[in-house]
Amino acid sequence: MFSRFNSEQSALLASNIFLTGGGVNIDGFSTRVENEVRMNRPFQSQIGVSVANDPIFDAWRGAASFASSEESQ
Repeated sequence: MFSRFNSEQSALLASNIFLTGGGVNIDGFSTRVENEVRMNRPFQSQIGVSVANDPIFDAWRGAASFASSEESQ
């Protein structure tokens, strides 16, 4: 995936990975994502993986908030 972007953009993407959804609750999932990304980035690249506070419902809450905003009308 990172090959689709220039080096500056791919570095920014790799340092700002946000995980959400029920699958995030699988033991070791975030570590696995970080390790997979690290294997596909240059040596000593900055990798940042964060997990939603409530992975199951945060995406729904964000979509509901957007749907009720003027921006979505």
